[in-house]
Amino acid sequence: MTLEMTRLSLILLIIFITGCAHRTASSESPTELDKIYIEVSRLSCELKYPNNKKYCECYANVINKITPDDLKNGTHETHLYKSRMEKVIKDSYRSLKRCNYLYKADLSIKKTKNSEILNRILAKHENEILSPSDVNSIDLNELSIGYEYAIRSTSLDKVERFRLTRANGSDYYFSLIDSDNSVKREDLLLYSDNVQYLNHGEDYRPRYPDRNCKFISGVCSYISAMQKTDEMNTLYENGVWIRNAPGLGKSRRIEKHVYDKNGILLYYLNSSGERGYERYRVE
Repeated sequence: MTLEMTRLSLILLIIFITGCAHRTASSESPTELDKIYIEVSRLSCELKYPNNKKYCECYANVINKITPDDLKNGTHETHLYKSRMEKVIKDSYRSLKRCNYLYKADLSIKKTKNSEILNRILAKHENEILSPSDVNSIDLNELSIGYEYAIRSTSLDKVERFRLTRANGSDYYFSLIDSDNSVKREDLLLYSDNVQYLNHGEDYRPRYPDRNCKFISGVCSYISAMQKTDEMNTLYENGVWIRNAPGLGKSRRIEKHVYDKNGILLYYLNSSGERGYERYRVE
């Protein structure tokens, strides 16, 4: 049975159960109604988040507590159901935070086919690709002032060109170059000790919160931009750093990275379900 068929079956089950609850509301105690609603909420949660029994038990109990009985048993006004249920979910955010500690993310990395763009990058830069054994040898000192690289994004359909404009010890500053070859944003990027920083005017801040996990294979923890602990899982395979990384909410996304020997990006994929975009090196 496919996932969609399973979800459809669950929806039919919910309709049946809530219909029964409505018809027998006068003879059933609220406790019985609660039990039905908790069970349906738990089953729905476990379909969406497999292997998270404890989290789903917590989730179902919280949702039950904050959901009005008329929404549980079907005696609500149908045209108001969606807006009222959205408010219930919104109001549950703080209550559900305690359940989040029980949630276990699926960190597995499933085999996926490389895109045509990725295969082209791998073939073109075959002898320039960074592997785990090269990480400790990264040295931007090999680059001369004036060195340039350009990145195209499939999501924005534009090319950004960067030029190494100055260096100070182990700090290397890249400016964004305009189409007329002039400097558009001076010293926009800073590379220092394998970490990329972004110029915010008064200071430079790490561009990515998972920077300390960049070249670490396996599961790695870091503090997110929201100041919570997140995890990612990284696998290096045939020139590609493949990552299972946090997405929006509890969703996960797959990233694919390819770097040159200097640790500068050659290719990047951000994929969440059927949606995604690529960034890749161009001449």
